[in-house]
Amino acid sequence: MKHRIISIAALLTFVAIAHTANAEVPALLPVQGVLADVDEAPVDDFVDMTFTLYPSEFGGIPIWSEIYDGDEQVDVEQGFFSVYLGAVTPLD
Repeated sequence: MKHRIISIAALLTFVAIAHTANAEVPALLPVQGVLADVDEAPVDDFVDMTFTLYPSEFGGIPIWSEIYDGDEQVDVEQGFFSVYLGAVTPLD
């Protein structure tokens, strides 16, 4: 009986991993951060920001970019901000 429970648990884990591997790219990717000025004081303002995704940790040619400026500025309150990447430029 114990062997059967372990086998069922292993099977469910395999199915969960296989399902995750076939998952699609999410439409929106939440990102949070902290922004400070040159004096290390937290920023409290609307700020232009650009987010860029690269193919590796070493850079390369950007594979996606999104700009928040003008009417789409990021609201930074006491240094903290939150954006959903893909809201301006769809993730593909």
